[in-house]
Amino acid sequence: MERTLRNVLVVSLGFLLLFTAYGGLQSLQSSLYSEEGLGVTVLSTLYGAVLLSSMLLPPLLIRTLGCKWTIVASMSCYVAFSLGNFYASWYTLIPTSILLGLGAAPLWSAQGTYLTLMGNVQAEEAGRVARDVVNRYFGIFFLIFQSSGVWGNLISSLVFGQLPTHEPIPEQQLLSCGARDCLMAKAPTNSTQRVPQKLIYTLLGIYTVLYGVLFEKDKEAAFANYRLGEALGFVVAFGYSAFLCVSVKLYILLGVLCLTMAAYGIVEYQESQDLGRPPAGGATRPAEEGETQTKM
Repeated sequence: MERTLRNVLVVSLGFLLLFTAYGGLQSLQSSLYSEEGLGVTVLSTLYGAVLLSSMLLPPLLIRTLGCKWTIVASMSCYVAFSLGNFYASWYTLIPTSILLGLGAAPLWSAQGTYLTLMGNVQAEEAGRVARDVVNRYFGIFFLIFQSSGVWGNLISSLVFGQLPTHEPIPEQQLLSCGARDCLMAKAPTNSTQRVPQKLIYTLLGIYTVLYGVLFEKDKEAAFANYRLGEALGFVVAFGYSAFLCVSVKLYILLGVLCLTMAAYGIVEYQESQDLGRPPAGGATRPAEEGETQTKM
């Protein structure tokens, strides 16, 4: 196995473990901490911090620390957020969510930059097209990384499956579920109970242990810009989540999805046109010339 592929697998495994923990914890914030809207506020604050971080931090940290140490430092921000959930309050979750948000953009920018560098190094050593190797490495990474959603939610399900079975949901309450939920219905609720603190600690303990096995060790701006757009979408979505009916949210989601699919088609078309043009005078593309200038 080539050295660069081994490095990609190590990074992929690290992200798998990290987001198995964080992804499951994030999806439960609004449920575990519904009092006074703490959970939703935490998520809104988190992605607001990602928004600011994406504009300022990634190029600075990557050029100062290099990709690998930026990944390590950013992952520690996720650990701090998990620890804050052990003593959940406004005074612990808001600061740690800001810290996590500040670390998220450098983490993903460093990951994208590192995989791109590894792909270009391997392409140069093997005499292959850099674009093909980079695409292969990103495919391997996301194949491993995307499974984190399965494992994180599976752990949550197994832990909270210890709760007693709830009573049947009344028919009147079912009438305001799904797309018809406007968050203002006064239908009586079934006898739900708050999740026992012991189970929350059990879940957090499982998630935090996963961090212990993580490894030790102008494209930065492009990757940061991707996270900037993602964070902006989350902030807007969390902002209107408490004011709109689910049916309205679904129409908004469908409209944005159609818009982004059209925009992606335009980008693909423009990229295919650019690839069809030979570089003037056989010059190397500027992006490729600068590949090795970024610290690993």
